[in-house]
Amino acid sequence: STITWPEAQEFSPTLPRGWFELSKLHLRDRIEFCRDFWISRFPFHPHLAPLLTKFFSQLDDICLLLVQKTFDDKGRPLLIYSLKNNSGFFQGSPPADDLEISILQRDFPSVLFPQDFLAFVSIHNGFGKLNDTGIFPIKKLKDVYETLSQRLEERDPAILKGGIALNPKHLYPFYESFGTRCYQCFLEDWYPDQEMGNVYYSEMAKTLSPIGSTLSPAETLAFPTFADWLLFYLERIA
Repeated sequence: STITWPEAQEFSPTLPRGWFELSKLHLRDRIEFCRDFWISRFPFHPHLAPLLTKFFSQLDDICLLLVQKTFDDKGRPLLIYSLKNNSGFFQGSPPADDLEISILQRDFPSVLFPQDFLAFVSIHNGFGKLNDTGIFPIKKLKDVYETLSQRLEERDPAILKGGIALNPKHLYPFYESFGTRCYQCFLEDWYPDQEMGNVYYSEMAKTLSPIGSTLSPAETLAFPTFADWLLFYLERIA
């Protein structure tokens, strides 16, 4: 409680000043401030505010950790969202800045990433529950995309569910499930709500979420917006 901002910055150069100030607030104020900040960052979504309010009501703490892998390392800042009754937690990395987002756009010049995804990386540039691989930091998206595209090109894309011949370069993974090569990906061929929707691709099963199914997105793992997927991801642990 006595550490000063210059001391914190020396120990952890990537620590956002806002996070440092957040750590000084009373617990309830921390949770309410973060809830309102999340809601304010996203474009309008009809279910976003009530479902995020529900998620934040299930927290017993939001705390700042500065993590060292070795004694000589600088501290890596993480914001921890701890759920009540020891039922789990989420961890978020510092937000992306304008330079990082411009590099992402340079790496994918023909891709218009959904605005709600770009809004989220301005909250956390890397995010996951427990020890999940989670949402990739945007600096990793190009490498993950190129690796997955290469592996897909080496196979017959007709193995995907329904025999759909998919251009492997049209899948843009943004999330991996616990290092299993199971990805949630933006799909360039699918624009259900004016922006790219996202689907689940499993390398193990070699299947892709069905698009246009009468089943719910929670069953097919095909979501019309990033916000829809994120709300599903937050709800699963709760």
